[in-house]
Amino acid sequence: DADLGRSGDFDLRMEARSRSRMLRRLQDLSAVVERCQTMAARWQELIPSEAARRPIEPIGSKTVYARYPLFVERKDALLTAARRLRVELAGWYGSVVHPLTDRQYSLVGYEPGLCPNAERAAAEIVSLPTNVMVRDPYTSRVGSMFREVCG
Repeated sequence: DADLGRSGDFDLRMEARSRSRMLRRLQDLSAVVERCQTMAARWQELIPSEAARRPIEPIGSKTVYARYPLFVERKDALLTAARRLRVELAGWYGSVVHPLTDRQYSLVGYEPGLCPNAERAAAEIVSLPTNVMVRDPYTSRVGSMFREVCG
């Protein structure tokens, strides 16, 4: 425990409450893994494939999501609806060179089209929480929001 937070030449520090919470959760890691997998299954059940594309999981894998990612065509509309409905939905990576906007790409030598997969991902990826605080009726409300906005 004394070496936790030390890595090579860097001295990494975590705020005491966050560190304490992390250590408690790591004591029962199997419960955290089970919860994340249960929530991923719940999101798959509630959000129709017509509304969002799910991540592809390798056959035979045991995938554990810290947040459940989805690919959507109407990302901006969905994020707007989430804010209005007070739903936790992350729209990580708003650009391919996050946090720069497309008008700032030249500052780092990026030209549109250089990384089409990254550009598509930035335009489409949203994610949902998988933590213990997520419960019904909240999950049902999220599912309804996806069906309304994304079809």
